[in-house]
Parts: sequence; C-alpha cells; structure tokens
Amino acid sequence: MVSECDRMIRTAIPAVRVAVARLLKRKYNMGQQEIADRLGITQASVNKYINGDYSDRIGRNAAWVSSVGLDSKIAKLVASGRGADTVNRSIDLAASSVYTRLR
Repeated sequence: MVSECDRMIRTAIPAVRVAVARLLKRKYNMGQQEIADRLGITQASVNKYINGDYSDRIGRNAAWVSSVGLDSKIAKLVASGRGADTVNRSIDLAASSVYTRLR
C-alpha cells in the first residue's frame, strides 16, 4: 500500500516540477542548470523533466498543472528571482492540489 506521503513525493511534487521546468525552458529560455539551481534540484532531474523521462501518471498530472495555470504562477516566481523558500512553498501548495486529484 502506498502512503499519502509517498504519493506526494513520488507523483505530485514531480508533476509540478515537470510543468514548471518545461515552462521555464520554453517561455523564459532558461538553461537546465539555472532551472535546477532555482528549483533546488539536480540538473539531471531537470534534464529528465524536460525530455519526458517520467511516468505516464506524472505526465498526466503535469499536463493538468499546466492546464489550470499553476505552472505559470510558479514560473513567474522563479523567473523573478524569488527565494527558494517561496518557490518551494508554492510548489508544495500546487502539489497539494495534484494530490487531491489523486485520491
């Protein structure tokens, strides 16, 4: 049985990060290392997110995050240079919305 915490960590948070990383690359023309630094994750993770190396479930949830505009709100925070704490709180809040969909 998968715990609620595992669902957040394995699906919801990565789905938000996928949507945000892809938007930062496309709209703000940021490089992978810059995205990684600003999101507090590795460049290898950003590479996987941008190139589609994730599960179908994460992909479906990332598409939903984009469809409701959560990615653009977070991407604006990242692009404006907001601190990691602010960005990560926003990612956590967005992931909570994704998690609610998973239940």
